[in-house]
Amino acid sequence: MTIDDQLRLSRNLQILRKAARLSQKEIAAKVGLSRSTYGQIEQGARQMDLETLFKLSRVYRITMDALIRCDIQEILSDFFIQQDCSRDEVQLLKIYARLSDKAKGRLLERGEELYRQDLLRKKLPR
Repeated sequence: MTIDDQLRLSRNLQILRKAARLSQKEIAAKVGLSRSTYGQIEQGARQMDLETLFKLSRVYRITMDALIRCDIQEILSDFFIQQDCSRDEVQLLKIYARLSDKAKGRLLERGEELYRQDLLRKKLPR
């Protein structure tokens, strides 16, 4: 496996796990690894054997080839586009996908704050 394939696989595993709203510990248990070993795989610091790759492909219901060679983020973005998302929504999803975990958390907090402000404005008499 090339370095590019390894990095893409690691990124794809992170994206799929987060999309499934599962922890590293939960995924590791499903494929028979420790959380730390799975974390190293997801960070690209450790390669996995074919059996583990096969198990992960079964967990996510995706081919092993797609896990290694496809850009899962692009596929997910395309899926949302097909679900009649507005251009702004698609753009927001693409931006969100590129943020660090810390920045994602801050963006969600700010979004919730803006939502609460909108609700308050709607409730106030004019």
